[in-house]
Amino acid sequence: MQAILKAVFGRLQSNTKKLPAKPRFNSKTDEIQLDRNIYKDIFGRAVPDAEQQFYPPKPVGLSVFQEEAILDRYQDLIAQLEKTVKIGSHRKANDGRSLFEARYVDVIYRLASYAHMLPASEYHHHSQPGGLFRHSLESALFAVQQADNYLPPTTGAVDLDEQRRTRYLYATWIGALMHDTGKLITDLRVYPHTVFDAEKNVSVSILDWNKPVSPWVPHLAPLTEWAKKNSVDRYMVHFRERSHKQHDNSSVILLPAVLQGEGLEYIMESPDNLYGLLHDALAGYTHDKDYLSNMIRYGDSLSTSNDMKYIATASFGVVKKSKMLNIVNLIRALRHQWTFNDNKAQAWVIGETVFLRWEASFHSVLKSAKEQRVDDIPQDTNTLLLMMEDHGVTRRYDKNNRSVLF
Repeated sequence: MQAILKAVFGRLQSNTKKLPAKPRFNSKTDEIQLDRNIYKDIFGRAVPDAEQQFYPPKPVGLSVFQEEAILDRYQDLIAQLEKTVKIGSHRKANDGRSLFEARYVDVIYRLASYAHMLPASEYHHHSQPGGLFRHSLESALFAVQQADNYLPPTTGAVDLDEQRRTRYLYATWIGALMHDTGKLITDLRVYPHTVFDAEKNVSVSILDWNKPVSPWVPHLAPLTEWAKKNSVDRYMVHFRERSHKQHDNSSVILLPAVLQGEGLEYIMESPDNLYGLLHDALAGYTHDKDYLSNMIRYGDSLSTSNDMKYIATASFGVVKKSKMLNIVNLIRALRHQWTFNDNKAQAWVIGETVFLRWEASFHSVLKSAKEQRVDDIPQDTNTLLLMMEDHGVTRRYDKNNRSVLF
């Protein structure tokens, strides 16, 4: 076998020549064209997004859309929110605009300037462009719909409870809207891909730009402001390594930047310290049992579980995820929770091999699937293991042993 492979590779190497540009025929002149990176359809037209339709797609970065464009794209969710909160168009804010626009849309607009087109995760839920913004809108909508069925803790005074109730609904919406914004600080690194040369009216690669542009720092300015200041028209995203749920404690950092004006005044007018409760819920909603945390957690879980069942593609729209892809995504997300190479570890890494601990790691996957409401995977560890083996995700230690004792 080695001799055969050597001969094959040798023959390939000896005959390897630099390939010419792929010829393309001009339908009008029947002459061969050598235009590179111009892909035409059967009607002879250049296809502008051709590179994104081939596999693997060519990275082109994320466009710096105006905030208005992003809100317009998700107008369906904003319309559902308006029906849910039931603020009539006749009600006006102090500046004469509709109360819904001042209290809700202004907040969504400011969130769009930060979350923009960023994904909510690298491999888990809402991992496509715009995923974080959509997940935020969905979570907030689901949370406030759920909260409308429950009363916040009573003060014992009917008039005070009535003032608090509508404000608690609003605080629920804000908390769920903001619950993942900590990822902008802990998980994501945004850097320029192309910049707009105003003098030449063209986009140029950041590699050809003669001015240094630092990555975006959310503490200093919204993403759109950073982009305008540095002439960035497309950006790229890198996911950092971080400890599990570290972003939860960071979600409160951007709260003052997003919650301003009418919305902030509305919460501050609550008879109790609602702003402080909102602050605490953002920091601990994953485990706290208070009213706000329960509702935020519900909205987050429902949005996540809905998205885990499907994957959005540019060419084919929204398609259902395979069972195995769901399992792999769950494991990828769990790696931030798991410990490695100790007595209670869920996994061991030895050389280039990862050993999953039986049955602890598999119970962890099933628990996560239940929490995320991923209901199309096996519910017992043995079936889960067999399915992973069948699909080549895991393999036996050797021919006679599925596992090995350390």
